[in-house]
Amino acid sequence: MCPDCQQPLAILELQGIELDYCFDCRGTWLDSGELEWLLEITGSTPEKLLPWLRPVATGITGRRRCVRCRRKLQLMKLPAPPGINQPLQIDRCPHGDGLWLDRGELLQLVQMFGDRQDADFLPVVNFLQGLYRHQLSEKGADQ
Repeated sequence: MCPDCQQPLAILELQGIELDYCFDCRGTWLDSGELEWLLEITGSTPEKLLPWLRPVATGITGRRRCVRCRRKLQLMKLPAPPGINQPLQIDRCPHGDGLWLDRGELLQLVQMFGDRQDADFLPVVNFLQGLYRHQLSEKGADQ
C-alpha cells in the first residue's frame, strides 16, 4: 500500500529493478539498494553521486509507514549538491528497508542532478527524465 494515499502500489520493472509506483499520488518506493542499482545501470559512478544521496536524519518521524515493515518513516534531508540551494526532504525506513519519494521529491531529485554539467550525473538524469517523462510534462503544464 502507498505510504501517502493508502492505494495499492504497482510494480514497474526496469532492467531488473522493481520500482513500486502509486498511480494515484505518483510516488515511488525504492527498496534498499535499488537507488544504488539504478545509478549503476544508468552508467553513472555511484561513488561520486552517493555522498549527495545519503540522507541526513532530521530526528522527525513522519505519519507515513514503511511499505515493507510498516514502521513509521523518518523524515530525512538530502544535502544539496554544489550550486543547488535547497536540500531535498524524503521519507526513509528507520530499519533501512527503503525510501519513499513522492511526486514533488522525485522531480526535485531530477532537477537537482539535471542542473549539473558533470558527465557522471548526466546518465542518471537522462534515465530518470525518460522514466518519469509524464510527471515532468505535467509539472511544466502546471506552471
